[in-house]
Amino acid sequence: RARSVLSIKFTEYLACGLPVLVSRQWAGAAADIVAENDLGLVYDETTDGALDAWLQRWQRESDDFRQRAWSYAHHHFAQDVVAETYLQLYRQLLSSSH
Repeated sequence: RARSVLSIKFTEYLACGLPVLVSRQWAGAAADIVAENDLGLVYDETTDGALDAWLQRWQRESDDFRQRAWSYAHHHFAQDVVAETYLQLYRQLLSSSH
């Protein structure tokens, strides 16, 4: 279940421009999004040295990171985006049931 469900905290952190630190074992879907979009760190796939380097990079580039995190959250989880996704799904289900 944890591999396919995104938590509310995940979207809240992104919407606040915060880094998301996740475990592949406990948050597979979130870990994929984090890794593919440079939105934080998948901590069980990194070394201590890489974690230190990531923290230093985040401090240097925190404004860019915040903008990228906020933008991802807005384009994927904003109410209008989610509502449109559900509307399209319901329309598809209704059209296939006839």
